[in-house]
Amino acid sequence: MIEKNYSCKNEELPVIAGYLLFTIKRDLNIFTDFSPKFNAAYVAAFEAKTNQVTHILNPRAETVDMKAVTENLYAAMDRLLDPIAKLERYVKLAGSDVPVNVKDFGLSKLRKRIWARDAEGVLDGLKTVNSYIDAYATQLEAQGLSEGMINLFLTSSTTINDYNQKQYEIFAERKVLVETNQQTLNELYKFIAEVCDIGKVIFRGNPALTKAYTFSELKKRVRIVYNSPIEKASENADTASSNEE
Repeated sequence: MIEKNYSCKNEELPVIAGYLLFTIKRDLNIFTDFSPKFNAAYVAAFEAKTNQVTHILNPRAETVDMKAVTENLYAAMDRLLDPIAKLERYVKLAGSDVPVNVKDFGLSKLRKRIWARDAEGVLDGLKTVNSYIDAYATQLEAQGLSEGMINLFLTSSTTINDYNQKQYEIFAERKVLVETNQQTLNELYKFIAEVCDIGKVIFRGNPALTKAYTFSELKKRVRIVYNSPIEKASENADTASSNEE
């Protein structure tokens, strides 16, 4: 197995390369004056390798499939929100006929898992809800719980599990694709490292331009632009989970 030669996430690599392509194209005359190696052909090869890696990391067919599966997964979870609200009322209406309160049903927790897009948490929550529905079906049906709603809670477990599994399969296939093409990703990094190295030499004494050719600075820039919203959403989900516990 080929080891990765760079200290960033795979998906960050072509984005960093894109920033460097912009700067080297802008400064190409200066690079060429430094060494004839850095010419239009070099830039074209760098750009071609960047495009190749982008395709490896985000193959169009898989990306379309993942988007569709994710949308279907979220829709299946969202369909439970209205039934959850109604089931809460039926449990309350049943009163002492159902010796389990709404909190024990885990309905509030299930709702929060749906909002957090936590498929595993939703599946776990549905096990609890369905077990209580099965135990007190007669009492709840007397309050208005329909057979269709009971079936929705039951079938949602299968539907959500299927979509969640499909997501995992697509992710696993993509991971294998990346591992198979690790050498190509390393080759892109070789371009990046070389351009950064020469750029820092050429623009030594100019902090602003040197920064544009510093890998660690480019990595920070990518994470500010691309990762912060994702990390914020993840933190919100973690916070919600902690509050529940």
